[in-house]
Order: sequence, then C-alpha cells, then structure tokens
Amino acid sequence: MSQQLQKAMAAGNLAEAGTLALALAQLGGLAIIDLIGLAGLLTAQGRTEQTISLYQLWLEHCDSPLEYVAWYNLAVVQLQAGDEAGAERGYRQSLRLRPGFTESQLGLGALLERQRQPQAALAQWRAALDDLDTAAAVSPVLQIRLYNNIGRLAEAQGDLPQAEQALLHSLQLDPRQPLIAPQWLNLRRKLCAWPVVGFVPGLSESALRHATSALAMLDLSDDPARQLAAAQREVRATLPPAPAPLADSEGYGHRKLRIGYLSCGFGARPVGRMVAEVFELHDRGLVEVYGFCWSPEDGSALRQRLLRGMDLHVPIATLSDAEAAQAIRSHEIDILIDLHGRLPGARPGILQHRAAPVQIAWLGQPGTSAMAAIDYVLADAVTLPPALTPHYTEQPLYLPRCFQPQDRQRPLPALAAPPSRPAMPSRHAALSCSASPSRSASPSGPATRKAAPAPSARADLGLPEPGFVYCCFSAPEHITPERFATWMRILHQVPDSVLWLQSSSEAVRDNLRVAAMQRGVPSERLCFAEPDQQPARYLAADLFLDTAPHASGDIAGDVLWAGLPLLTSTGRGSASRTSASLLLAAGLPELVTASEQKYEARAVRLAERPKELARLRNRLRKHRDSAPLFDTPQLVADLEQLYLRVAKGISPAILANAARAAATASRPGPPDPASPDTVRAPRPGPHGTAPDGGASGVRGNAGLVSILIPADDPLPLETTLLSALAQTHAHCEIIVGDSSPNGACLALLKPHLKAHRRLRYAPAPGLSPLDNLNHCLALALGAYIAVAPAGDTLAPDKIAVMLPYFLDHPQVSLVACWRQPRAPDGQALPAAPLFADEIAVSGGSLSELLLNGDSGAAAAVCAPGALLYKRAGIGPAFGHYHERPYLDRADVATALTALAGGDYVYLPKPLSSYRAAPATPPTPLAQLEAGIEALELLFQARTHGHRFEPPERFRQLLSARLSELNTLVATQYTQLAADAAHRLDALQRALRIGYQFLLAP
Repeated sequence: MSQQLQKAMAAGNLAEAGTLALALAQLGGLAIIDLIGLAGLLTAQGRTEQTISLYQLWLEHCDSPLEYVAWYNLAVVQLQAGDEAGAERGYRQSLRLRPGFTESQLGLGALLERQRQPQAALAQWRAALDDLDTAAAVSPVLQIRLYNNIGRLAEAQGDLPQAEQALLHSLQLDPRQPLIAPQWLNLRRKLCAWPVVGFVPGLSESALRHATSALAMLDLSDDPARQLAAAQREVRATLPPAPAPLADSEGYGHRKLRIGYLSCGFGARPVGRMVAEVFELHDRGLVEVYGFCWSPEDGSALRQRLLRGMDLHVPIATLSDAEAAQAIRSHEIDILIDLHGRLPGARPGILQHRAAPVQIAWLGQPGTSAMAAIDYVLADAVTLPPALTPHYTEQPLYLPRCFQPQDRQRPLPALAAPPSRPAMPSRHAALSCSASPSRSASPSGPATRKAAPAPSARADLGLPEPGFVYCCFSAPEHITPERFATWMRILHQVPDSVLWLQSSSEAVRDNLRVAAMQRGVPSERLCFAEPDQQPARYLAADLFLDTAPHASGDIAGDVLWAGLPLLTSTGRGSASRTSASLLLAAGLPELVTASEQKYEARAVRLAERPKELARLRNRLRKHRDSAPLFDTPQLVADLEQLYLRVAKGISPAILANAARAAATASRPGPPDPASPDTVRAPRPGPHGTAPDGGASGVRGNAGLVSILIPADDPLPLETTLLSALAQTHAHCEIIVGDSSPNGACLALLKPHLKAHRRLRYAPAPGLSPLDNLNHCLALALGAYIAVAPAGDTLAPDKIAVMLPYFLDHPQVSLVACWRQPRAPDGQALPAAPLFADEIAVSGGSLSELLLNGDSGAAAAVCAPGALLYKRAGIGPAFGHYHERPYLDRADVATALTALAGGDYVYLPKPLSSYRAAPATPPTPLAQLEAGIEALELLFQARTHGHRFEPPERFRQLLSARLSELNTLVATQYTQLAADAAHRLDALQRALRIGYQFLLAP
C-alpha cells in the first residue's frame, strides 16, 4: 500500500493518495516522510481540513520518535486555519516531547505575540536562544530568526537597548541582511548611540551607509543627492514592479473634485493635528473629502473631529495593498494625497497600483519618495527651491505661503508672562535638573482656541528656577552629534543655562548625559521631559533650539503656535528648511540662520539680550491672528486651486465655481524679511509655476524628449553638451548626471545653467556609469529618452529626425541611428552603418539576434548613444529585463525590454558620433560574467513566453551558450578559480538551469 501511495502522489492523484494515507494511518503504517509529503501537497491545494485530519489520525495511531515534528506541523496548519487554541496545544505538545525544539519555540512565540502577550513571546524566544545548540549546522539560521524577532518586538515594546543588541547579534552572524541593517541603524539613531554607523564585522562603514533607509538619511546627511539615492535604493529593495494602473488616466468628469487623503495618522498624531482644520475648511461646492486610513481607533477627540471633517471615511486596515487600491478606485477618486510618506507603518504598495489619475505627496516626509507612481509633491519655495528639484522624482506644486497647515483650534497656553531673568548671570553656578514628572497628554478637542493649563512652576517641571532654559522637544533620532556639540558650546557660553530635552527612555537620557560630559558639560545641565503634547510647558522655556539636518517639522508649528521663539538654521536639503519656512511665514526672519556658526552665535546673543528675545516673543503672539503661517483658510483656498490645476477631466461646472471662488478670495502678502541674516523665499520659477509650462511642467507631454548625459569628467562633456543644446527639436530637456567625486562638471555647466532653462544638473558623486544613467532617468520628465554619453557629438537634427518615427508609427518601440566612430583627433574612421538603407525589423526577430550572444551585433544594434527610446518601454531602469538587473549585458537587457512592445527602425544616417577607444581583450572574469548574463537573458526570454522561430532555435542557442561557458571554464580554470570564486554559485546555477531546459521534453 505504501508503494501505491507513493505512485499516487507522484502522479498528482491526491484523492487516491488521501484515501490510501488515511487507511495506512489508521493501521499505524504511514511513514512520517509520506505523511509530511502528502500533507504539503494537500495544503498547497488549499485542503487544510483534510491535512489536519490526516495529522490527527496519524498522531492517534502511529508511534515514532519524530512525533514532535508531526505536532509542530499540525500546529502550523491549524494556525493557518485560524485555530489558535489548537495551534498552541500543538506547539506545547511538540516541546513536551522535544524540549528545546527551536522551530516550535519560534512558532509559539509568534502565536503569543499574535495573542497580544509580547513579554511571553520575548521570553519564549530568549529561552530558545539559551536552549539552542550553537554547534549544530542549522544553528546560525535559527539564531538569526530569533534575534530578528526579538529585535522587532522589543522595539515595538519600547525596549530599544534590547532591540539594538538583538539586531547587532543578528548582523554579526550574517552581515548580509538588507532589511536588518537599516533597522539596526534606526535603533541607534533613536538611542542617540553615537556614532550611529557603528562597527559590525563584515560590514564596512560605506556598506552600512548604503543600507541607510530613506527616512534615516534625512537625519544622517544634508546632501540631497544622497537622500535621493537612499530613497531610490529603498524603492528598488522594498517595492515590487508596479502593476497596471487601476485609475482612468483621463479622469472622471465629476461635478465636484473627489480628493482622497491616505494616511495612518487620522488620530492623535502629528499629521492628524495638521489636517483636521483643512478637512473642515474645504469648499464643499468644489471638492468632496474622502479619508482612506489604516489608523487604529484611538478614542481621541481629534480622531472624531477628523472623521467629522470627511464626507466619507473608508477604513482599509484589514485590506491588502491591492484590495485597498481597489477600494480607492471604486470611489473614482480624482486626486489621491499621500500624507504618510515612508514613515513607520507606511504602505507605499497602495500607491503602486495608481488608484487615482493624479497622486500627490504632502507632509509625510521632507524628501522625495522616489516613486514613479507619485506625480507631484506639495511644497513651498523655501523648503523646495528650484535648485533642489533635480533631487525629487515628483514635480513640485508650490503653495505660495507655507507648505504646512496649522490647526487654529489647538489649545493655547495661558498667556502668563515668563519670569523675569537677568541679562547675564554674574555667577557660574552649577545648575541641577531634577527628574521631570511623567505627565499624560491632554486630548485636543474641537473647541476653538481652548486655553491650556497655565504654565507650571519650573520646579514642578524638573527645571531650575533661575537661569536660561533652552529646549528641544524633537524626537531623539533627529539629534545628531554635530548639532549636540553646538548645543554644548552654547551652554558653555551662557552661564546658568540648561538644555531641556524630551525622552522617556533612560538609555537615551544616559547616552546624552555621557555625550555632554565628553564635551565638558556637567550632565546636570541636561533636563528631561516625558513625551507630552501640553503646550503650557513651552512657556517654561526661553528659546527652542531646532535640530539639523532634519528640522523639527510638525513640532515647530506647535512651538510657534504656543508663542515660544524657535531658532533654526537652513541647509541644502528640504528636511533642513522646513522650520525656516514656518518662521518666515510667521514673520520671524531673524530666527533663521544660514550656518552652524551663526546659529550658535544667535542662540548665545538671545540669551544675553532678554529684551530682544521678549520683542520676538511678543511679535509672535501679537501676529498670531494675522501671520500667513496661521491663515489656514487661505492655505486651503490655495490648495484647492492647485488641485484644480492638476486634476484630469475637470467638468466645466467645477471650473466655473473655481473662477468665482478665486475672484473673491483674499490673498494677503508675505511678511517683509528685515534681517540681513535671513533666508528669503525665492519666487517660484519655471520649475514649479504651472504643470503645463516650463521645464518641469511637461510631464507626460508627448513631444518632450529627455536627453541624458551621464558624465564623470568635464573634458569630454563640453562637446556633448553643446551639441545637445543645439538640437533643432525645441521640446527637449537635458539632464547632466555628474558622478565625479568633487562635482567637477559643475564649473563647466554653471554659465549654461543660467542661460538655458531646459538644462538640469544632477550631482551623483561616486555612482557607477550605469547607476548615474539611471539617476538621470529617475529625474527625466519626457515621454522619450535619448542617451548622449559624454564625448559623443549629436547632429543638430538628431532628435528632429528620429522622433517622428514614434509619432507617426505607434507600433515602433525603438529608433536607432548610425553612430559614426571618430579618431582621437576628431577625424571620421572608415566604417559603415549596420544597414545601407533605412529598415524596420520586428521586435521578435531582433530580439533573437540579441539573444544570440554576439557582442559585436549587440554593440551595433543597441548601444544607448545610438537609440531613441520610449520612456514607458525602458521599464524600471536601464539594464533591466523582466525585473532582473544586468551589468555586462545592460544594453541588451534594455533593448529586449523595449522590443517587447514593438518594432525597431534603423536609420543609416550618422546622427551621432563618438571617439573610439582602443579595443582591449576581455579578461576571463569578464567573459564569465558576460556568459552567465547571456544565459540568464535566454532563460528569461523563454520563461516569459518569447516565441523562437523555428522552435528548435532556442535549443540551438542554449547549446551554443553552454558550450562556450564550459570551454571557458575548462581553458581558464586556474585564473577563474582565483578571480571568480564569488561567481561560482551563479555559474553552477546557470549551468543547472540550462541543462534542465535542454533535457525537458
């Protein structure tokens, strides 16, 4: 009967196999290997109940030393079926039979976490680590799983030190964990464990920085190019390829615009506080407000207020990303606003489905999302000046005053006068901060201008009564060692001053106290508050010190609303400029500084001149009703005008209503900055004035061509740049990606950047040529892409000649020209085009030529400098084919992707020329890389349905590629063994798959 069972299983006859297995189990004769094999097949077919019955019958009648394995497997299946009690019984029975069985300990811990018993789950996993036999071969894999589970759950429970140590142990076991390294770095940021980029064996500092998440990079670097690169890496690593868009790209023609707001912050959270009044003030004659959120119900008054401000609230917490996107699509949303960004708990996968014709980022994070699915970002000209637009993949939409809304219904602190303080204390007394009491946040309600409790005595807040109190209530992860050092220098210069910070973690407090002592400041001069949203405490402080390079953001709005002056400094990236935007809109340009030195000097001066500080405080309070920062009705009116400008398929009725509203709107001007040391808001230029004009306003325009020039040396760049600027096709943008380590190309470009609006500079220090090209591609707005390698010369009519083949022939997906080789002196070399006449070739036929592996043919057919691409046909990036990246065959991969969509046109006219470099024979390692990638391309083509004509052509090509690789390995074995050890696994895999294809019927 056992043989019959195995034959039935091999034949896929699960009905017969199930009957035989039940009979054998009843007799106690079912081998456990057959039990596990059949159970796996049944589960894969969705026959969960049958699987459970089979395991239960086997456990009732069979005797085996591996019974504990069956109990474990039964628990797994029962948990899948939703039977938590049965699963817990199975895990515990497995552990009774085999104490220390790690898989059951892992499963039981996960179940306890699911049952909201986090401490019991952590205890189970810690016990598993103690029980584990570290000498066993499988031990490192299990240790890593346990440490990662402990790290994740301990962080969620607020035990940051335990979480950080667990993930450190995990990385020490295997440093190649792309999702764990950024999580560990984030924990070190939250702990103020400096340097954040700590030492991990097997992970270099550069590798750790490369692993930094997009959100963490805003704290670690003020370089917008690094911030963009981190966001792009995160998108590539965490998001699957975008599926087909769900939304109707032409819009819906509704009577009112349907605006959807997407967030996890619709409760007592920063984003909820910011948008509550926006929802209430929206003109219901123009728009309908939809809220799509996966926020938990927190019972707060603010959440109830938010829900009341929506026309429709759609909870999506229990839906998958695809289901949530379908829910949004079902409501025919015209514009979807992502309020969450990449903050913890983000669900960017929803946006990947393009559930609305227009998708916009706002408030979630002060940096680019790097997501192609997001069209625009709402900003102002201070946070996102035109010079920063190359570091955003989104097109900016400029709000004329400030990007951040303010809720005027927040409680106001009682306006008691701050205590009188001397200009400069005459003694250097050692001040002591007592531990501040823990206080719960008071719920914010809908009442307009409700007064908060009066400011408590300083002693009640753990502060010294005399002396100057600097404060910063930003999250500890935004505090950098560089800014902290500046704060310590300020304390050195201001006797009897203290710094009041916010953290509930004793580990964070200890780390900051140690950092203060290392910089010569007694730890007693640091005071700590529990996280607390009560605005009254702001009045116990004298000056709020902003963080950098990630400014205080939403905290800054609360600080200014409470009437406390805030001092900031601006940097290069948007994250460092948010507080400056708020201060300028509040009429306090004196509190915006342009360098770390001026920031430090201003902080000291304001402590020394209490009358000057008092004037600033009084001005802030006096103009709270009139400052543009707090004019939320005007911000909402401006917001609605931007929505109308970018919406698709607007009905005439909406436009008529909008025109009437705009004609009667009141638009007060911005404050007049008086200080010479202020950052003035630049006027929005062509990069953001309108989505239908200027260099940034042509996204989606059928005639726009993006010319990409990746360069690392200014010497060959000039000729290419001038020939690109000389194109007779006027509708071009030119993006120069500068990967030189010191931005050497910028000096050459500066005069041209001033003279040509369509020229854009994209610094990309240290990127490889392919990464630099993809960096340029990410910034491109055109529907068509031309690549001009530095050193090439483009004929003036190159784009004008090639583009009409796309416009007149929709079936064409690639247009190529002859790229004339030149000698170093510029003279044309004797050469001839690939074809003598203009010719069109089907994409399938040309693909087989490229799959043949002939590098000469590939160079002639698909060198990027000779091609004009459709942007939609390139795929996620250059060098990708069916979502897999290629390096050696990157040009072939890109061409194959493009050719899947249509035909290839070749023009024998020399519309480009290049300086030919002396040919160098490839090394054995380079030949190996090329051979492996050639095989991978062939596998991908066959797997994804490419039709080879005749059908036996695939086997012929495959046999030739395998033969070439075997010959290379046989003849170059010694050198490859030394140089290519890291590629042997890939070689074995490629050979194994190749022979499987050959042997298949």
